[in-house]
Amino acid sequence: MDTERDLLFGVVAFQSGAVEADYLAETCASWATQPAHPLADMLVDRGRMTDEQRAEVERAVARELASHGGDPREALAATIDGRSLEVIRDAAAARGASELRLEPPEQKRPDARDLKVLSALSPGEHESRDRYTLTHLHAKGGMGRVWLARDGALGRQIALKDLRPEQADNSVLCSRFLYEAKITAQLEHPGIVPVYEVGQGELPY
Repeated sequence: MDTERDLLFGVVAFQSGAVEADYLAETCASWATQPAHPLADMLVDRGRMTDEQRAEVERAVARELASHGGDPREALAATIDGRSLEVIRDAAAARGASELRLEPPEQKRPDARDLKVLSALSPGEHESRDRYTLTHLHAKGGMGRVWLARDGALGRQIALKDLRPEQADNSVLCSRFLYEAKITAQLEHPGIVPVYEVGQGELPY
C-alpha cells in the first residue's frame, strides 16, 4: 500500500474503534521510519488489532476508495477528522505526505436559520425518540451509527442514525451531523435515503 492508503487505513481503523489512539500513534511513529512495512501489517504484528479486525477495516477502506474514484488522497481528505489528524500528523509528515490536504473540512455550526430548518423536519419538536424501537446495529462509522429500528407510531421499519456516544461532547461533529441531516433532507434521488425527522435528545438522531 502507498503512503496515502496506509494513512487511510489508520484513520478508518481508529474511527471504527478497531485500534486505540495511543496504539495507532505509537505504531505510526515506527511505521514512519520503516517505508517497506505497511501500517496494517505493523498493527497486526504488534498485537494492536486482530486479523479479523484488519479484514473488516480493509473492507471499509475499499468502500471509501470506491466512493472517491479509487483516489486515496481524496478518500483520506474526506474521511479525516480533527482527532484522527492529531494521531497521524507526525507520521504523515515523516512519510512525505505533508502536501496532502490533511486538514479536516471546515465545519460551521448551524446558525439560527439552520436550526429552524432542522426543527421543521421534525413536526414534534419536543418529541422523544421513544417511539422508535432499535432492532439491531446495521453499521457504524467514525461519526455515527445506523440502526434497524421500528417506528411504533406508523408501524414501519426504518433506519435510525445517531451520533456515537463517545462523540456526544464533540460540538464540531454534532454540528456536522445535524448539517448533514439538513442537506440530505433536501435531496430527492432513488439512491439517497430520505430523511423524515431530526431529533436532539441525549444524542442527536
